[in-house]
Amino acid sequence: LAQQALLRQCGTDGDPAQIQACSALIEAGRGNVAAYHGARGQALLAKGDCDGALADFDAAVRLRPNDSDSQGGRGLVFYSCKHDYRQAVAAFSEVIRLTPRDPGAYDIRATSRRYLGDLDGAIADDDIAIRLSPRFGMYYGNRAITWTEKGDAPRALADFNRDVELEPTVAAVLNNR
Repeated sequence: LAQQALLRQCGTDGDPAQIQACSALIEAGRGNVAAYHGARGQALLAKGDCDGALADFDAAVRLRPNDSDSQGGRGLVFYSCKHDYRQAVAAFSEVIRLTPRDPGAYDIRATSRRYLGDLDGAIADDDIAIRLSPRFGMYYGNRAITWTEKGDAPRALADFNRDVELEPTVAAVLNNR
């Protein structure tokens, strides 16, 4: 019964006892320890503990190197927490190798590439994200920002307009255009 409660708490995002429950399960060393590290990593990332989250995602990757979720967790730490876009590109390249039909991985890698000044690489990645998920407006908006940085206003406006068509109630979308 106690084990079931720990499993439930560890697997429930936002549960105040999530980190503690995952830690207890990791210490016990039984079950899906990689998943417990991944869940605790997500909880630590949500709290802004970049180093703790990265340590957990690294542990999960060591236990399950082909788990794209753990690789993606590493990428999110580098992208959103540490702002190390070179490492984010590397991590999301690994996610793409493992799950080549994940449009979100292409989009985050595109944005990371844009931050690094690789505008052509960013557009190529967002082209793939759009091809994989053509009804998700944010990908058009992100590509539009890159077109803007390249100085291609007509392509940027076309992508901003498509983003507005797909997400007409999102204020940021309207402001970007």
